[in-house]
Amino acid sequence: MNRASLALCAVGGFLLGLAGCTALDLGLDMGLPAAEAAGEVRVVDGKPADVALTLQATLKKAGLEATVVPDGATVVVQSKSKSGLQFALMLKSQRAADGREQTHVSMEWLDNRKDQQTSVQVFTELDRQTKR
Repeated sequence: MNRASLALCAVGGFLLGLAGCTALDLGLDMGLPAAEAAGEVRVVDGKPADVALTLQATLKKAGLEATVVPDGATVVVQSKSKSGLQFALMLKSQRAADGREQTHVSMEWLDNRKDQQTSVQVFTELDRQTKR
């Protein structure tokens, strides 16, 4: 009977995990959801050229070099992570439903490798600045 109870508890725990119970937070995420939630795309208010200058200043403040390169309808902010991996922030203009100009910001890693820490750092700072 003891083995049956243990097996039943194990199956119940497995099913609970599959169901995605949000009330049961055991704190076992180990930082992964924060990185995933940060993502690598944002939409912010303003023109791409203005957003590019803000991003350039933010990257320089974090100790990263940043170069703004206009590329047709897109503005590109080129930089490198502290570990030397190259990335670009692609800025494209779009209109909000109310007609305001917004900028779609996405991050592309140019070395076929990603530095998740840099991604989180850049987008966390961008989020912080746009909530002011």
